[in-house]
Amino acid sequence: MDFLKKIADIKAALQGNPRALLLAAIGSGIALIAFVIGAQILSITHTKVSKLTQETAYESKRNILLENINRLQTQSEERQKHLLPTLESAWLMNQLTKLTTSMGLTLLSIQPEKLPGSEKLQGVAIRVVLNCGYHQLGQLVEKIENSDTFMRIQELNLEKAATEETTQGNVTARTGKGRVEMIIHSFLLNEK
Repeated sequence: MDFLKKIADIKAALQGNPRALLLAAIGSGIALIAFVIGAQILSITHTKVSKLTQETAYESKRNILLENINRLQTQSEERQKHLLPTLESAWLMNQLTKLTTSMGLTLLSIQPEKLPGSEKLQGVAIRVVLNCGYHQLGQLVEKIENSDTFMRIQELNLEKAATEETTQGNVTARTGKGRVEMIIHSFLLNEK
């Protein structure tokens, strides 16, 4: 009720005074303009905040994608270290010759084989024929499979070894070397 009484008092004061009426109109106009400007500023601020929120979300997704790309590139580079450094099968043949010689194995032959390639990887295969004992063969297979260069044994054929008996005192030992033929595969990245 006090509020309505105050409005009635203001109305009575304005009716008798044209200058006060003019000031009230100007004040109301200024308040209306301030309200409109405030609403515009609020709308512009809301639009900018919305746009910044979208840009932040986009940048966050972009950063995640860039991190994934960097991780995959690092993995790819790490895996490429285990591929052959050259398409020449001579490099792999040389490595296998060094390996068998260092183990004291008799290398009978070593020759490249043809392998189909793909767009990204080119296979290299080497046929190795040697004489060795069963224990030496196990050591050779282990060294090939665990080498820094990715290699795998695709085929392995053993021919029974002729045994020799040696006797020392009461102990007789049978030893022998068999003919081993294996195909060893490796890969390199095509630079096409």
